[in-house]
Amino acid sequence: MAKQFVYDKFDVREIDLEKIQEKPGQYIGRLGDAGALHCAKEIINNAIDECTNRRSPGSNIKIVLNEKTNELECTDDGRGIPFEIVETICTVLQSSSKFTRTEGGGASAGENGCGIKASNALGETFEVETAHDGKIGTLKFERGKKKGEMTFKKCGKDEHYTTFRFKPSPIFLGDPCIIKREGLIEWLEKMSFELPPSINIDLTILPKTSKDKKYHKAFKNKEGFGAYIKTKVKNNVTDFFEFADTAKVTETLTVRNENNPIGPLGTKYDVDREILLMFSFTMVEDPNNIFIDSFCNFVNTTEHGVHFDACKRSIIKYLTRATTDSFNNRDMKGLTITNKDVENALCLTVNINTDLNPQFEAQIKNKVGS
Repeated sequence: MAKQFVYDKFDVREIDLEKIQEKPGQYIGRLGDAGALHCAKEIINNAIDECTNRRSPGSNIKIVLNEKTNELECTDDGRGIPFEIVETICTVLQSSSKFTRTEGGGASAGENGCGIKASNALGETFEVETAHDGKIGTLKFERGKKKGEMTFKKCGKDEHYTTFRFKPSPIFLGDPCIIKREGLIEWLEKMSFELPPSINIDLTILPKTSKDKKYHKAFKNKEGFGAYIKTKVKNNVTDFFEFADTAKVTETLTVRNENNPIGPLGTKYDVDREILLMFSFTMVEDPNNIFIDSFCNFVNTTEHGVHFDACKRSIIKYLTRATTDSFNNRDMKGLTITNKDVENALCLTVNINTDLNPQFEAQIKNKVGS
């Protein structure tokens, strides 16, 4: 008979982080500088999730990148994390995931509950500081190992925030693993078009030497999602089409937990959800000027997916038909307008925000599969 493990002898928190450290590419998709930037994005996305959550008072995110020490600090002015679960959400895979969202929470990028754990596991140092209810709790890690218990100090009763501090580790990510300012700025600029206008992101970059100037920029969505494509298309196009609308849908969920108060295991229940669809497009004469991009729940889906394909297919179908209908029979003689003609001229950006489960393909969320 095979020998069985006695799991009580193991600390699941250490086991989960060791899984990430042994195969980081499985969780973040890349190593080196790109891996360091991905871990930084995971931390910032956590702040974005908090500030866009309808239950949160937060609307401000402050980011400081210290190029001299290669450390990132990100602070949101949201609710703060309950002290009793801080260690769990930093160490246990799938904790804090949004697999079982409750009604009214809003869109979230935190599908799998792996991002913050990956940043912790792959960090030379990782620190969480969170404030609420008159106390500030701080918990520190080095290379995924906890350095003592959480420490506390007093603060104002109305003070609430969460700060993550992260320095990537060359042991797990390879050397070099620099959080490059160019990649961070480019990503924040892109993300700013997707965020609600109420969200403010403030970035400060402290340079390597005192001879270089400190960099500071505020990111805010002043013109809406449609402005994104206008900044990317380079041939002086003046005609842009923008669309935004919200649909209410009902999602049927199944109770998967014996202790769930909603009902016994296997019970089905309905939850009200929303889907916000935004897209913008224009046409260009030069195929070299074509630009496409997509987002879902504050994630840049660089490999697109079902949401982008459906919009693109519908727009192409409509424009092909509308163009053909605009000609009379004499003008159309010997002329055929095909879907490919439209596709070769179409610049398109698509964004979906929803509290449904969008089923990203893999942890790095580059593509939407549902």
